[in-house]
Amino acid sequence: MKEPLFLQQAAVDFCKNSINARPGDHVTIGLNRMALVPSSLMTYLLPLLMLIPDVITGEINA
Repeated sequence: MKEPLFLQQAAVDFCKNSINARPGDHVTIGLNRMALVPSSLMTYLLPLLMLIPDVITGEINA
């Protein structure tokens, strides 16, 4: 019988531990600015940009 999903262990990817963090330590992972700026612009501006064609054609009723 297969174990329930909540009892299964996830696969672990091992990587270099340059700060010597141990299990249970709280670690903050940061994004560099070159990754953060475009993603935040896309998140906030893309829905607004998608409204422009509807505004031009008059399909949005206020």
